[in-house]
Amino acid sequence: QPDIKVNAMSSLTNHQKFAKANVREWIDEYNPKLIDLNQEMMRYSTRFNSYYSKLYELAGKVNEDEQAKADFTSAYGKLQVQVQSIQESMEQDLLELNRFKSVLDKDSNNLSIKADEAIKTLQGSSGDIVKLREDIKRIQGEIQAELTIILNRPQEIIKGSINIGKQVFTITNQTAQTKTIDFVSIGTLSNEIVNAADSQTREAALRIQQKQKELLPLIQK
Repeated sequence: QPDIKVNAMSSLTNHQKFAKANVREWIDEYNPKLIDLNQEMMRYSTRFNSYYSKLYELAGKVNEDEQAKADFTSAYGKLQVQVQSIQESMEQDLLELNRFKSVLDKDSNNLSIKADEAIKTLQGSSGDIVKLREDIKRIQGEIQAELTIILNRPQEIIKGSINIGKQVFTITNQTAQTKTIDFVSIGTLSNEIVNAADSQTREAALRIQQKQKELLPLIQK
């Protein structure tokens, strides 16, 4: 049986470590940030709903009652402060997620390249060598598929958050301008608050860990 040359395998292993570190960074750092952001938005929705009746009542009196106008302005101001905080957090999270996605794109591409190089370095024609190539390629493809899931999640989640943020600003701005409350929009907002527990990413990370365990004995042969 001919010898198997695996000169590129150590590099492949390193790139798998990078991919695993990226998954861990997503789970430990970025996923909690998105959860916190969405919890803030949920709290805002709850607070807005609690002001619902009072704001509606005051909106009908602002042109004739100075106290009602002052109370409306005060309540609206408190809501606006919270909206501003949410918007700032959203913008910061988006910047960090775009940076993280760039890193993931680069590492994912490098992992794919090194896997192809590693397979090409396997020299020989026996059935075992052919099967080893096929197994490595198959598991590499499965890992790549899970990385793609993780690559797509930040944009999906942040888009959902931004859409909700836009609704929040639209509702509050319309309220300020017209002194009336759009009940339909508020109902829609409450229904569309995003739940960012992001189980898809966690499941993908676990599957990557399992696939790495399957790949390790193959690249050590």
